[in-house]
Amino acid sequence: MMRSSIKFRWILISLLLAAVSSVIAADIPMFHALKTDGEILRRDSEGSSRGRSRSMMTRRSGELSRGLFRGKAQGNDASPSIPSAMVPLIPETAGLTSMPQPSLLWYVSGSCPDKMEFRINAFKADEPLLDAHIPGPPSEGIYRINLSDYNISLKPDTEYEWFLTIVLDENDRSADYFISGTVIYSPLTDAVSEGIKNTPADRLYAAYAEAGYWYDAIDHLSRQIDANPGDAELRKYRAKLLEQVNLPKIAAYCMKDVSGN
Repeated sequence: MMRSSIKFRWILISLLLAAVSSVIAADIPMFHALKTDGEILRRDSEGSSRGRSRSMMTRRSGELSRGLFRGKAQGNDASPSIPSAMVPLIPETAGLTSMPQPSLLWYVSGSCPDKMEFRINAFKADEPLLDAHIPGPPSEGIYRINLSDYNISLKPDTEYEWFLTIVLDENDRSADYFISGTVIYSPLTDAVSEGIKNTPADRLYAAYAEAGYWYDAIDHLSRQIDANPGDAELRKYRAKLLEQVNLPKIAAYCMKDVSGN
């Protein structure tokens, strides 16, 4: 009788552990990109080959950039006022949003000059949708640009490219230091919309990631982290999400922040 009781207890414990593991696994966002074999469009400060042809075609004449890691571009004498790396937090291919006014997230390894150029335009458009200046960040971290702050909206199913630029020399724009990425506003289908409605508010990031809406997933998760900076699990989830789009260094930054190292 005692053996049967002990066996039953272990079975019950095993079932509870399995249930807990399932809940934890369900919380980890799994990003399903709609296109995984498309042209690499993300351009960061550490990889001039990423998005090079697209960026050169869509930026104004005279505003092309090497976009290289500072140590590579200028030897070992990189200016202390220029960060060693800037990276847009986006997939390598086109990223989707369900919002006409999405937020764009990016990482920087250190402080920047007083102002930076921010531009967004429809691909191959003659004029930008927005051409503005934003204050440079004071320290390393993940930052956000809200399109709603500029009262602009994206058109559905139109590919836009956005650029964030540090201008080193107003007279020589070939020295610009910039990052770029793409965003497409794709309204939710009825099926996806129903799934979002049935998802708890604190897990919307996972539902958006599952449906392929990167911008909504990373922004929703990051806003939760902003509201709960001490939540280690949320930070780990963001790191897992970044790893899935080949951003291991930014994921490591998130994990370092968690561990306190």
